[in-house]
Amino acid sequence: MRDVDADAIRSQIDIWKNGSREQTRAMHRIESLRDILLRDDAALTELLQEYPGADAQHLRTLIRQGRKETQANAALQAGQEPQRKHYRALFQALKTLDEQKEKQQT
Repeated sequence: MRDVDADAIRSQIDIWKNGSREQTRAMHRIESLRDILLRDDAALTELLQEYPGADAQHLRTLIRQGRKETQANAALQAGQEPQRKHYRALFQALKTLDEQKEKQQT
């Protein structure tokens, strides 16, 4: 063990504890994309150009439900728990698209 590179071990432990910077960056990019899709109708068209194999109808449904959920959450009284089901489902759908694209590129 004395001959092993300690920096490499520390680096790997840090990745295990905190995740890699690439994973964090990808997660933030997907979160931003989700927020843009919930605000802007034209963003879906751009997304479908980037991911031509995506299920457009499923994404439209998730976006529509996510918008309704956001409106309902805005009307909640103090102390009420906001709903995040469709918000999270849209994130997962985008994450799946991103993972599929990565697999195709490798």
